[in-house]
Amino acid sequence: EMIEFLKSIGVKDISHQDTSLFESKHHNNSKKSIDIISHVHKIGIEMDGVYNHSEFARGKDPKTHIEKTEVLEAQGYQLLHVFSNEWYDPIKKEIWKSIIRAKFGIIDQKLYARNCKVEELEAKGVREFLDKNHLAGFSAASQHLALIYNDEIVSVLSVGKSRFNEDNNEIIRFATKINMNIPGGFSKLLSKVNTEYRKNLYSYADRRIATVNCAYTKFADFVTKTPISW
Repeated sequence: EMIEFLKSIGVKDISHQDTSLFESKHHNNSKKSIDIISHVHKIGIEMDGVYNHSEFARGKDPKTHIEKTEVLEAQGYQLLHVFSNEWYDPIKKEIWKSIIRAKFGIIDQKLYARNCKVEELEAKGVREFLDKNHLAGFSAASQHLALIYNDEIVSVLSVGKSRFNEDNNEIIRFATKINMNIPGGFSKLLSKVNTEYRKNLYSYADRRIATVNCAYTKFADFVTKTPISW
């Protein structure tokens, strides 16, 4: 299904079960492979079945997935990990398709932030949007800011006290409407964050999707790679 989807959006350079990036003098392990990879775009996609890729059911080393990510990153590639339960979920599947289109530079719509207005909304006002446009869905936060275009929410930034360190603040959610690119959207929303939440402001990028050179690094300093979540 993923290969057919890539072909449908015009990706022609597709290799299946590719071992080439594990055969260098630094990574001599040809038993490892990437499910789907485009060497032209330097993007790999792993379709991770939540049962077959479990350390509990099949004895997988919990570091297996991040090690693959790091091997590809070291060679200038990005690796996406799509979980099977997400691909089988009709809403999350469309979010993943949007993410993949963006990674390959194929976006259906472009909307400039200067044509949008910013509104602060209550949780109930952004819950549905985040559930439909962010893989992790809605999360509680102290302040929810939305970009509005023609009376429609097209992007949301949620901030508040850090979930992991009470001395810090955190960008808890940021999402743009699927299949839409909004240049300047993140910075416009960030500029409207309340002063009390702008101090010691952190965010966490999911390395299944984002590399250390993700959008956040344009606005913040890289601090660390956190350990594997348990």
